[in-house]
Amino acid sequence: MLKEIVITISTGGNALINVGPNMYGKISPIFQERLRQMGSWLQVNGEAIYATKPWKYQNDTINPNVWYTSSKDNKFVYAFLLIWPKDSNEIILGAPLSSPRTIVTLLGSTADSVPWNITSGDRGIVIDVSAIKLHLLQKYGIFNRSHLNNSSIDHHFETFSNHNHSSIRKTRSKSIIHATIRPLRISHPINNNSIQRNNNKLFSISNIINTDDYRDQSENSSIIQKSSEFQTNSMNFVNVNKIHRHFLLQPQRKNVWLDNFNTTNDHHQDSKNNQKKLYSKQCLAALIISILLVIAVIITTLLIFLIKPQTTSTSTSSTKVAVLRWNTSGITIAGITTMSGNTSNQLNQPWDLALDWSNALYVTDQRNNRVQKFLMDISTGTTVAGQANTTGGLTLNYLRGPLGIIVDENSNIYVSDNNNDRIVFWSNGATSGSLFAGNGTTGNSINQLDDPYGLAHDPNSDAIYIADYNNHRIMRYFQNNSSGTLVAGGNGNGKNQTQLSLPTAIYFDSLSNSLLIVNTGAHNIVRWVLGESSWTLVAGNINGTAGISSMHLKSPTDVTLDPMGNMYVADRNNQRIQFYLVGETNGTTIAGRTGITGSNSTLFDTPSSIILDNQLNLYVVDRFNHRIQKFLRY
Repeated sequence: MLKEIVITISTGGNALINVGPNMYGKISPIFQERLRQMGSWLQVNGEAIYATKPWKYQNDTINPNVWYTSSKDNKFVYAFLLIWPKDSNEIILGAPLSSPRTIVTLLGSTADSVPWNITSGDRGIVIDVSAIKLHLLQKYGIFNRSHLNNSSIDHHFETFSNHNHSSIRKTRSKSIIHATIRPLRISHPINNNSIQRNNNKLFSISNIINTDDYRDQSENSSIIQKSSEFQTNSMNFVNVNKIHRHFLLQPQRKNVWLDNFNTTNDHHQDSKNNQKKLYSKQCLAALIISILLVIAVIITTLLIFLIKPQTTSTSTSSTKVAVLRWNTSGITIAGITTMSGNTSNQLNQPWDLALDWSNALYVTDQRNNRVQKFLMDISTGTTVAGQANTTGGLTLNYLRGPLGIIVDENSNIYVSDNNNDRIVFWSNGATSGSLFAGNGTTGNSINQLDDPYGLAHDPNSDAIYIADYNNHRIMRYFQNNSSGTLVAGGNGNGKNQTQLSLPTAIYFDSLSNSLLIVNTGAHNIVRWVLGESSWTLVAGNINGTAGISSMHLKSPTDVTLDPMGNMYVADRNNQRIQFYLVGETNGTTIAGRTGITGSNSTLFDTPSSIILDNQLNLYVVDRFNHRIQKFLRY
């Protein structure tokens, strides 16, 4: 149970307790006891649960038993440890970056810090837990870690321990727990732009869960009853921000919901004393009628499903349902529709966009030779790379036809300076850039580029991947290294599985250590696992044929994934944005209309790039309408 709760929290979730008064208008004493115990635990540990959101790493890159969340202001990050190390006094975390300022502490403890070391390769940390006592874990169960990277923002980590205590013997008592688990947001499609995914229906649980009192043999088998020692591997139900995944609770026999046996007996004795009232003639009649109605509803429902014709849908499982949908009308948040220009509130054929931690928007304003930054809800931009007067040039304080862009966690930017055949790094607030890749001359050697387009960042290694358009390849570069490494393509322009054709954009998928490549010239999206010599098809036609059906693409130019692994594609020449559920090759149009060009709020004129914010709102570069459109998810 705790594992499911933690994973739900890390991916954004909601768990509710359904405890209410009984037929006499009172909350049973046994449930009052449970609520007080949960409140005592959350008083210490609630910081890791409430007002948090999924971190950029939901699951640790080394330790699969560690999941993360972060505070909404991005100042702290929390790590949840599901399994306590049995044969080691160390906890290894691979995702966080460390610095000399890093501090590790146990939440709720008076100790200043817990010892730690840097892992091999100067990435991640190793936490020494040899000095942590079991009774502290039973009471608190959380570690705090701050200052975990080289940025000026402090990160705060918490780890939940789900350690199984083999030396503890269980004696069973009987308790009835009624619980309802439901998504925070659940809705049903009302138009053709609704995407419905099976990812667990709403469900309720109202069954007997055998909770256990633990008797500790090391303390003369005395019953542990103090609410302050309410342990982390009990069945906790807590509210969190939003739902991405829903989990079915299973009865647990590792619960430590501490109970007073006499109180339980008293509670059930009250029910026995009123047995005659419950089974009066009137109650029996009402009960029989209710049962008959329930049976009728069940039979009707089964008949509907049995006779329902088979249809194609975006569902991937008959037992899991989730809904993703967006408004079909976009909101213009940057630029002026159909009006190109070079003022601070205008754009001229923009190409790519990125979001930073504050949801500020960065746009490559290609024909104006600059990068514009738009703060949230402000339509006037600020030039953060290139020249505000739109002049292009060869020196590093100029850009010429910028295309791809990425923004790191410190709001530094990397820009594909397309017409200068180079990638330029602009630190936050700088008035001039520095050369990152390419040497400013066209070529196909390992230190040259030919028309660079899209960029992608691997946060684990800090590698930057470059779509080298006219060389039909993907190159990888590291900071302070002028030579790159070929990782995909490079075998000429072609449509077989060892070649690429005019790649325009890439997305690094850390879960599979692969690149999603927009193979524009072949009208498809392909996955190239790093280290492999060929790609596998993800969307579009494997033979490189363009088309307008849901199985085809036509000169796509961008791709991205959401936290659930669903894919979004800018199908440029079909004037639409396509959505693909995980594992599906049949796309659904969620914005624009296939083959129809226009300038109203529902149409595009050559959509070139897309991105999602942390609420899964969709942003689209509407290139020849000279604007950025935002489609709200609801």
